[in-house]
Amino acid sequence: MANEPISSSSGMTTCEPAASKEAKLAQVMQWILAGETAHHVKEAIAKFYPTEEPTALILEVMVGFEKAANFNPAVVQGWCFEAYRDLYRRMVFIGDFAGALRAVRMIEDLARRSSHVHDDIPGPDQPIALDQAEPVADGIPATQGKSTPKKRKASRRGPGHRPNSADQKPAPP
Repeated sequence: MANEPISSSSGMTTCEPAASKEAKLAQVMQWILAGETAHHVKEAIAKFYPTEEPTALILEVMVGFEKAANFNPAVVQGWCFEAYRDLYRRMVFIGDFAGALRAVRMIEDLARRSSHVHDDIPGPDQPIALDQAEPVADGIPATQGKSTPKKRKASRRGPGHRPNSADQKPAPP
């Protein structure tokens, strides 16, 4: 492509002169996304596009970034899902099963955050309640009617300390 950046020896990306305004904006956006400083971007604009005002081009790119921020979350989620699915397929094809597993986890995380999934499904860091983990027979959870273990009272010595006989109060006479 004519306006693809080419690395120079100084580290600043350069390009072939672009003909259209859209191509110039795309190149300035690439320089910004590459992490170039405002000073370097202005120098490159002056060098490659001497008829253009550097600050005006940079501001137009910033307006484009602002427009890009106004997106439909459902569209972005759909795009992410399709990208993860494609990555999963490619990773399985090349035998990168660790990468495929990461893609599966990302899809699972995306599904949990989706508005189409019920909020009562616990996330990966949330414990599953016993009544959700136990089998249900005839609509009655297996844990119903059973007593649950009581929590120990926290010790003054810290959460990992187990009380011994010296810590306990003597029995009343």
